[in-house]
Amino acid sequence: MEKKQTNFFNSLSGKMLNYTVIPLVILAVLVGIVASTSCRRAMISMVEDEMSKQCSYLETTMDELYPGDYSWEVVSDDSFRLFKGEYEITDKNEELDFMHEVYDNEFTIYLGQVSVLTSCKDDEGIRYILAEAPTIVRTSVIENGETKFYSNVTVAGEKCFAYFKPIISEDGNSYGMYAIYHSAADINKRVGSVVIPLYVLCFVAVLLLGFFSTYYSQKIVDRILVVKKFMESVADGKLNSEISSYYTSGLDELSVLAKSSVEMQNSLRKMIDYDTLTEINNRRFANIYIEKMHEEAGIKADYCIAIGDIDYFKKINDTFGHDAGDEILRSIAEILRRNVPRKNLVARWGGEEFIFAFNETAINEAEQILKKCLIEIRNTSFHYYDKEIRVTMSFGLAKAEEGRSADAIIMQADDMLYAAKGGGRNRIVL
Repeated sequence: MEKKQTNFFNSLSGKMLNYTVIPLVILAVLVGIVASTSCRRAMISMVEDEMSKQCSYLETTMDELYPGDYSWEVVSDDSFRLFKGEYEITDKNEELDFMHEVYDNEFTIYLGQVSVLTSCKDDEGIRYILAEAPTIVRTSVIENGETKFYSNVTVAGEKCFAYFKPIISEDGNSYGMYAIYHSAADINKRVGSVVIPLYVLCFVAVLLLGFFSTYYSQKIVDRILVVKKFMESVADGKLNSEISSYYTSGLDELSVLAKSSVEMQNSLRKMIDYDTLTEINNRRFANIYIEKMHEEAGIKADYCIAIGDIDYFKKINDTFGHDAGDEILRSIAEILRRNVPRKNLVARWGGEEFIFAFNETAINEAEQILKKCLIEIRNTSFHYYDKEIRVTMSFGLAKAEEGRSADAIIMQADDMLYAAKGGGRNRIVL
């Protein structure tokens, strides 16, 4: 009598495949889709937020350097003279080029529908001057005066993420716009660098699970679900989520996956919470930190806020170059970090400004900390190649008061900083 062959899918191996591997393959795909989608959304949101800050910085910088409205005088069909207020800025692309180098984005200023200042260049290094703005933004931004962010705009034949902010004249009319562009391919590549290893690790783990018994496979499923939950929380922007060391201390694929997820979490936290140039916390993190400190302080209001600004920093950039300016920023950030106790916060507030949050600290104690910083900076010779550079800083210090918001304390510190600047710089005003 011929022995009946057992169908593979009715065998124990087949049932293991049906009950463990196949569902886990589906689970791995779903985890990858959820994580990649959420990660992409989080990254797009982060890109939009960063572009918004950069656009505001560009607008503020141009207004401070050249007060007044933009205007132009047509010389010929392909040439013009550009003015801002009483200043001619026809070829003043330095600020846009500097921001391009710092943020790796392209910056353009439009009057009407054409570009008049830009960091965008073609393959031969020629700027896209008098190039028309993308059709999709003309009505909403220029005509309606709306700020817009797009994740799929074509610029010079390339798909880009773009942020547009209208330029408003003194009489309240929109007559141009600031624009920031970043290659969509670069963003997609960054998302892929996180997602593709995730997919690979998931499928490697799933293949290995086929060799284990139902008992062990269930344990593995439980571990995957824990890692999945952690990854989803990270992808949703919960960057303070924790995962037990039990899931990351091993050497198997799932532990590697968990550790990769933690590394991804740390990378995202560093990308979002830290300033890439100075490697100290950034403005976003400082705002969250101060608001939390304010809530925890309650009626005690036992904290102080200070804002410091490097004196004559533009002159340093103009005299020694922006690379030297970057080196000064890094060096001063290190001095501030070294002198500010760990229980407190020092962060880059923007440009050459730094913000300090002194938790549970009297104003005289905060002043002493700032004095140490001021004296060390004043007495330090900064060296950039063969150049010796001396700088000073001015500080504005404010004490929290019951009933006042954190924003009000920050504004008071900023007012004190202006007083320090007006009083001769190189000092602390409280």
